[in-house]
Amino acid sequence: MSVVWLISILSFAIFLTLQAKGIYAGDSGDLVTAAALMGVPHPPGYPLYTFFGFLLSKLPFYTISWRVTLLSSLPHAITVGLVYGLVFRATKRRLPGIFSSLLLLSTYLYTLYSITPEVFALLDLFVVLLFTFVLIWYETKQGRYLTWATFVFGLSLTHHHMILFLVPAAVFLILRGIKRRGIRLAPLWKYVALFLLGLLPYLYAPIAGRGDAILNWDRPVDAAGFFRLITRADYGTFVSGPSFGTSLGERLVSLKAVFRFIWIDFTWIGLPLIAAGVWGVFKKGRDIGIYWVLAGGLLGPIFLAYASFPLANTFTLGTYERFLLPLYVLLIALAGIGFSQCQSWVAYGASRYLGKKYVILSLGFSLVLFFYPIFSGYVTWKETKGIREDRTAEYLAADVLATLPQGAVVILARDTVLFTTQYVRYALDKRPDTIVLHASALPSSDYRTVLRRRFPELSIPDDTVSDPLSTFIRQNIAHRVIFSNVVLPNPEGTRWVPKGLLMELTPSSQLPSVDQLIAANTRLWSSYHDPRQGVLMQFRHLMLSDILDVYANAHAVYGDTLFRAGRLSDAIVEYQAVITLGSEALLPQAWTKLGQSRVLMSDCVGGLTAFENAQRTSFIGMPELLYYKAVTYRDCVGDASKSARLFSEYESWQQQKEIRLDQL
Repeated sequence: MSVVWLISILSFAIFLTLQAKGIYAGDSGDLVTAAALMGVPHPPGYPLYTFFGFLLSKLPFYTISWRVTLLSSLPHAITVGLVYGLVFRATKRRLPGIFSSLLLLSTYLYTLYSITPEVFALLDLFVVLLFTFVLIWYETKQGRYLTWATFVFGLSLTHHHMILFLVPAAVFLILRGIKRRGIRLAPLWKYVALFLLGLLPYLYAPIAGRGDAILNWDRPVDAAGFFRLITRADYGTFVSGPSFGTSLGERLVSLKAVFRFIWIDFTWIGLPLIAAGVWGVFKKGRDIGIYWVLAGGLLGPIFLAYASFPLANTFTLGTYERFLLPLYVLLIALAGIGFSQCQSWVAYGASRYLGKKYVILSLGFSLVLFFYPIFSGYVTWKETKGIREDRTAEYLAADVLATLPQGAVVILARDTVLFTTQYVRYALDKRPDTIVLHASALPSSDYRTVLRRRFPELSIPDDTVSDPLSTFIRQNIAHRVIFSNVVLPNPEGTRWVPKGLLMELTPSSQLPSVDQLIAANTRLWSSYHDPRQGVLMQFRHLMLSDILDVYANAHAVYGDTLFRAGRLSDAIVEYQAVITLGSEALLPQAWTKLGQSRVLMSDCVGGLTAFENAQRTSFIGMPELLYYKAVTYRDCVGDASKSARLFSEYESWQQQKEIRLDQL
């Protein structure tokens, strides 16, 4: 036990040297802001995490984000120690336990979510605790471990519902323990009482819901709001969203991605060790082997196939990869057991074929394997060392707020830009004259109730209005300057005009001239931070890379406006900015628009090159590029023959899209 705590303390010290002082991308801003304000973050509300985060946010040192990130570094440090204990218990050897601890520490994904504010470290701790308690109960027949497991299960439900996917494996081993090993259970009331005791942190949600925090998702002050929050009714229980993942093909893509990530992260060295670990746990007993495989399968492939995340760009890949963490913890524990198994095989082979004096080869083999986590740790350190001082996300929020004039309202969509801006505006209390609102939440009556209490100066539509978002804009445009980062419904006689990272809702009678528009945007863009100058310069972290997309999308919107206005050379500058930022989702369209602009400026070669780049960077193919190239060869190059061939290919594609009447 002392070694477990020693490893945990050393791991915590390592994480503290890397822990981020600034906010991270994704959900981090929402979680930290809710904790700092004693609010309610996005469903399922994470009441245990948010309550502890609220307490930690009051510490007197470093930043609010750093303090809440202790809920990542501390649980993950304890988990490293527990994985050592789990492997030591299975192998009765310290070296395999140390190997698995080092491998866990050296894993990029594990380290990343140990030093940034997120909910997954606490989830991983609960997974290992519940998994270990049930396993020890089965092996020792000591009833107290199952009672502890019951309490941990209740407590974990107040944090993250993914723990439910471990339940079938736990139930399997419990039933096998009762039937095959004759283990007696405690009185039922004892388990029920401990389970209900674990659920007590749920009380945080209705208590916080009655407060005045701007982040108060589903306003869980009554039974309806509470159950809507904890069941993620607005998103869909366990699934990534309400509009994706229903088809078998989409689920198979998610399933395939699991094994792709595992191959990339564990390589040809780690996978054989994991396989040897599976062999090792089955050697300890069929029930124990099935328990391990069931737990890993349910927490990994089964969950991710069910949730079915849309793997469309770097942001969605970053969202997806976080949910691999519970599986990775179990796989790394198996790798430690596999390490021990390989030691035994090498020692046996050496003693049988080379004589006992060559058993030392086993030690040499072990030392060679230790280079695997050491090298992996060096790579991970290089990739994450800049996160501690990085402010990429906060600079994005600062740029958004700097775009706003005094007293403006900004209605934001997309998690990264919304959550980071809310953190800077509300948790750090920067630009208190401005109001940052959530575009997707405005139709919610709960959110509008929160806004009435928080911003009585705004005109908030009542519950009888059929289109609250449009009504809100119409009721407030007369006395508030309104901005957004997406095109929202605009009242008649108004237009959305690009202004840096945002768009300003402007009366048609006050639209700026093109020269005025360019002057205003030039001033704003020259004042912004360069998102490539932070930690993204050394490594493209998937989730954080979404910030590049935010800047790129704003450049693309502004470029399209200049393109329509006939300012082609200025539009080209904006499309080139999109390309320089490397936004995968926007690259094909940016290259296409760049090609069209160059062709209209009689740069035939430049236009055709851009169209080729658009085709190369498109994941789904863009047959319309055949048409653009055909027109370019006809009207710009003057090659009628080449143009005719391309027109023919385009027409063939069009015909394939058409549905004949006799096929309807």
